[in-house]
Amino acid sequence: MRSSKYLKKILTHPDYFDYAGPADYLTDQSGANPVILNSIKDTWFIEGEGSRGGELSSLAERLEFPPEQLSIDENAIPEPQNTSQADTGLPERQRKLLKEEWESEKGRFPDEPEETLNESLKQSLEGSDTLKNLFADWNPTLQTALTKIAEGHNVTFETALAAFIGMTSIAIGGNKTIRSEKWTEKAILWIAFHAPTGKGKSPLFRDCGRRILEAKNNELSSKYEEQKREFNTWRFEAKESRGEQPEVTRKLIWTTYTNLEALTQAHLENPTGIALVHDELDALISGRNQYKGGKGDDTAKLLESWNGHGINNLTIKDYRNIPSVFVPIIGGIQTDLLTKIFNPEDLANGFVSRFLLCPFRHPCPPIIDSERKIIRANISDNEWDSVKNIIENLLHRREEEKEFTFELEAEDILYKHHDALTVEINKNVQEMESSFQKHKTYSLRLSLLLHCIKGESGKVTPETVLDAIELINWFSENMKAAFYSTYASSRDKKLKKILERLRQSPQSLGVKDLYSAFRKSFDGYDQIKEILNKLLRTGLIEEIEGRTVKYFAKPFL
Repeated sequence: MRSSKYLKKILTHPDYFDYAGPADYLTDQSGANPVILNSIKDTWFIEGEGSRGGELSSLAERLEFPPEQLSIDENAIPEPQNTSQADTGLPERQRKLLKEEWESEKGRFPDEPEETLNESLKQSLEGSDTLKNLFADWNPTLQTALTKIAEGHNVTFETALAAFIGMTSIAIGGNKTIRSEKWTEKAILWIAFHAPTGKGKSPLFRDCGRRILEAKNNELSSKYEEQKREFNTWRFEAKESRGEQPEVTRKLIWTTYTNLEALTQAHLENPTGIALVHDELDALISGRNQYKGGKGDDTAKLLESWNGHGINNLTIKDYRNIPSVFVPIIGGIQTDLLTKIFNPEDLANGFVSRFLLCPFRHPCPPIIDSERKIIRANISDNEWDSVKNIIENLLHRREEEKEFTFELEAEDILYKHHDALTVEINKNVQEMESSFQKHKTYSLRLSLLLHCIKGESGKVTPETVLDAIELINWFSENMKAAFYSTYASSRDKKLKKILERLRQSPQSLGVKDLYSAFRKSFDGYDQIKEILNKLLRTGLIEEIEGRTVKYFAKPFL
């Protein structure tokens, strides 16, 4: 078919690589590209804009294709190349793209200052990296390593940073605590990376530390097998000549796809904690209480484990007591399945509020495979080691028990941030209150984790607390975006219409534009303004000020 030929060509372009759906309605799964493809009629169009569309053949001919794409072995760590071998054309191509976009867009808003629009377009092209300098002063080699890892996997720096932070939470263990007066916390993190399936979460996790954690688990497993061999040898020796019975203990620091009974037993044998690492958290979320006809207490046990205190587990055959629980949870979930945790029951019991949400966000424009290959090849041994050394140092000190406290100024900053989170609670809907409260807890946990990542032994400094607050603010924005994009928008159809329209539009829209699109749903401008104000408060959209105020949606993924 002629359409198949053109469609295949279009789908190889970076702007169209994530298209899926029925043959007559193929859409961008990330929501970034508003163009809809119809492979049956061999046409393209933009919803609600009948004048914008045409033949697939004309669209394919207009596309400017980057250098031919190459596949990547995501499990490999390539040898570094000399800097002179690197293709430095990406920044120039991005500048060219920015210029082309600017020339086509600047006439659209005659009332806007040129520098305002230019900066907005620049941000849309380069992506949002609000945490891009988090480690720049303290450890510039680590900063560079995470930046290159992010670009090598075609994700933003924040996404790679969150993956690295998650792996360090596993490594640190439950023997490190932080105290503010009588409030004590451990560095337990629950992070859910949400993205459409097949986005390469596992390879990113491996490069951000999971490979080192796998090596530690393998080392512990080898010791366990050696202990079993020694025990078997001891068992068959003559009783009068053999010594004390050798110890046989199953040691590990993380596992995956297990049930809570097995996890409890494993934690008893590993008192410093055991993490759950899932490529897809759906199995954990959907599998709760499955063995008791939905009447079990798996959810309650998970909620209790997040608190990090003791758990008493009474069974028919045994009584098991874990005096200090440490169970981080790191994994992915398909964006379409977020509704599984954003449901009334899990909002009420606080299950969803315990997760830090991280969108698996890609830079715009995406980095093509050939560029990614070059970037990964230029990650030096020192840069790989900056990731490895931090996690190995945390593992090395895992058994040491130590409690940290805050410097006085750092503690003052922390509680002022808690006041700011309380203000955010009052701005937003009641169902989000628990999430903001849990973020106060996470501010202590991240302060502890960053303090130990930096290898500091004294009190937690104001600088470290400010870094933790920066992370919390970013996670809070993600939480609000996910909440309003799933739970709230499903309950408020008008809000959902406005939000989806802003996400689908290739240009910023004003109140009048939105009213024209939905005049049958709204009596006038006031309802639209009220929804826009709510979306602005939650950070899901931004406005461009001028003679006519325009709005655009921030990317959800």
